[in-house]
Amino acid sequence: MKLLDQLYPKGKRAERKKKAWRNIAFLDPGLTGSGIALWYDLQVGAATPPVRREALSFRSGTMHTRAIKYTQAVRNFLARYLPDSLVIEFPTAWPGSAKSYTSIQRGDLFKLTYLVGMIAGVAQWKSPCLEIAFVTPARWKGQLDKLKVRKRIYRALRDDYPNHVEDAVGMGLSAAGVL
Repeated sequence: MKLLDQLYPKGKRAERKKKAWRNIAFLDPGLTGSGIALWYDLQVGAATPPVRREALSFRSGTMHTRAIKYTQAVRNFLARYLPDSLVIEFPTAWPGSAKSYTSIQRGDLFKLTYLVGMIAGVAQWKSPCLEIAFVTPARWKGQLDKLKVRKRIYRALRDDYPNHVEDAVGMGLSAAGVL
């Protein structure tokens, strides 16, 4: 069974076959900021905070220069903590969303897809045994908006996280079935 299907089974009553993941990182990439969170032991049904988390922000330079900086920062994180698996939020257009349509018109969705591909390519090249999965926002959070995700994370962990780290933590809690 693929990692993505193990973490986020389809259907409301879908059963998670696996009950724990060891050394798993979740990445929320962004053009102006990214967040990464790592669990050494992510248990289904248990709301545990990540053992490591990092907010990344590079705002100066061209889009390509920032993409290189983000890629290097993620590569360094992976080299430091050696996760077995990396789950990356994959950009997608939300049907009927004006914000999503605007990001397509401005080219931001394509730039973000470029960043994700660059990060995944370098991560796989530097760590050939690293298992990488891509998850869409709709798959890990459904229709929840940013505020609802923030409130659910706080309710589960009693802690606040910076913007993109918050989504990385939310991806992990969703995989554990406690978001």
